[in-house]
Order: sequence, then structure tokens, then C-alpha cells
Amino acid sequence: MTDRPITLLSDPRVAAVPVIDCGEPLFDLRKLPALLLDDRQADEAGDYARLRIGLTDRLLVAQSKLPPA
Repeated sequence: MTDRPITLLSDPRVAAVPVIDCGEPLFDLRKLPALLLDDRQADEAGDYARLRIGLTDRLLVAQSKLPPA
């Protein structure tokens, strides 16, 4: 266990980190029923459902290691 304080997403230091687009395509999770998607924060453009393909792949691997619900 560490004594480091927790950094909140609202911390200005988080917003100060520059975003550099890696160019990896986005994937619309609504096209993949294998992953459950919470649509309570849905927007009309569907941006809430788009993730980088690499992250989508890692989520599928992580989900496959979970015990059945």
C-alpha cells in the first residue's frame, strides 16, 4: 500500500496533460453486443460508444477472464 494521494480527474494537472492522437481508429461498441454498454450518458452523435480498437480488444480479453454473472 502507498501513501500517495489520489489524483482526481477534476484536478487541473489532469486537464493540463496534452492529448496526442495516435491515429488508431475508433470502434462503435454498439456494434459489439458481447460488451455491455451503459447508455445513460448517451449523446446523439454516439460518441459515448466509441473507443480505440486496441482498448476494445483489451476489454474483450478482460471480460473473458471474469467469472460468469
